[in-house]
Amino acid sequence: MVSLNTLVTAIAGGMLAAALTGCANHLPAETVNSIDIDRESVRRDYVFQTQGGGLGFIDQPSPRFSVTDHESFRVTIYSVNKTLAVYTPYQPLRELYEFPVGIVMTAGGVVLSVVEWCLSLACCRM
Repeated sequence: MVSLNTLVTAIAGGMLAAALTGCANHLPAETVNSIDIDRESVRRDYVFQTQGGGLGFIDQPSPRFSVTDHESFRVTIYSVNKTLAVYTPYQPLRELYEFPVGIVMTAGGVVLSVVEWCLSLACCRM
């Protein structure tokens, strides 16, 4: 006959093995490619132009002038490749509660079935 200590140890070991192995499926690696663009300002120039020429343009009733902004950028394009390992979301340690809940629910189901059977016999006798 198997001792109670050996039986408890075997059941605990089986539950631990089932919890740690789980059913996490390793899926093929997923490769993500993204392109990033980096713009860095290198130089900025302002060009001031007058219309009408000469120094006397300020004496005019409505002098016309324009300011033009020229900016130079250094553009760098990055191509980033990431390889991601993908697993199913099963996490066995988070679902460890299922063992004791299953034991309680099974025992409760058996008790309720026996009570229902006893009540059905009592109703038939009346």
